[in-house]
Amino acid sequence: MAQADASTRISYGSQKDACDMPNLLEVQLKSYNDFLQLDIPRDKRRMAGLHQIFSDIFPVTDIKENYSLEYAGYYLGPTRYSIEECRERNMSYAAPLKVTMRLISRQGEDEKKEVKDIIEQDVYLGELPLVTQWGTFVIHGAERVIVSQLHRSPGVFFDETIHPNGKRLYSARVIPYRGSWVEFGLDLHDVMWVSIDSKRKLPITTLLRAIGYSTDEELADLFYNITKLSLSAKGLKDYEGCYVGETVISKETGELLYGVGEPLTDDVIVGLRDNGTKSIRMIVKEESRDAWVILNSLKKDPTKSREEALVKIYSLLRPGEPPTIEMAESL
Repeated sequence: MAQADASTRISYGSQKDACDMPNLLEVQLKSYNDFLQLDIPRDKRRMAGLHQIFSDIFPVTDIKENYSLEYAGYYLGPTRYSIEECRERNMSYAAPLKVTMRLISRQGEDEKKEVKDIIEQDVYLGELPLVTQWGTFVIHGAERVIVSQLHRSPGVFFDETIHPNGKRLYSARVIPYRGSWVEFGLDLHDVMWVSIDSKRKLPITTLLRAIGYSTDEELADLFYNITKLSLSAKGLKDYEGCYVGETVISKETGELLYGVGEPLTDDVIVGLRDNGTKSIRMIVKEESRDAWVILNSLKKDPTKSREEALVKIYSLLRPGEPPTIEMAESL
């Protein structure tokens, strides 16, 4: 093809479209029409949309099952104003939603109950907004539109970043299909933190306590190899690089001497013997530095029991509300 000079006018109006322009509003219109199913008879509607919502809720019965309220179908009445009238009068373009309900009364006891009476009636539930041909809703005279959004796929996602000092930091994100997002991450000091719904971070051990591993000993049993170290033997040499695996209380004052994760040193061994401790649970030494993440997190954990952990998490997710154990457990 010869190159055209600057004075040559080229028209592309005669070119045919490669494909027809799709209806860009089809997603919104079809989705709402499938939700209402107005063009389908009431007895032939699919178990979807508004029909499925009513079917999941009903029937509703009383405690003794003498009465039951059943759902029989729904329909929409005529609109009161047109789209233009709703815009001018600051009204909502909607139609009355009426549901056919069936009240059944029974008499008798247990399995011998018989139907006494059946009352069927149309119940007005309110005005249901209708979508216009442009894919919008007219609410109080103003047009609103529902914007489609991308939904993050549920699952567990792992990530790795490199700190400016060269250390690799790992993180994980748990995304449920419905519910709170939970994010885990390591810091420079090998402490693992957890964040629920992007709230303030908590040590991972706080979350573990809340789900059932209440004490430091239970957390140690969950992640580490535990052995019994006898302190009565002379010339102990096998405790270098190991850690205390239980909480040690002073027999004289009742104060805390050593907690779980305390490094076993010569001074600690002497202190245990002076306290009259015959043997102690010991966390076996491991070569990997990452193995001590839980012990490092324990040192940052302000809680010491399941109840304290539940209250801590509840106060974080529901600030300003007085926490109780029952409410924290349900949350």
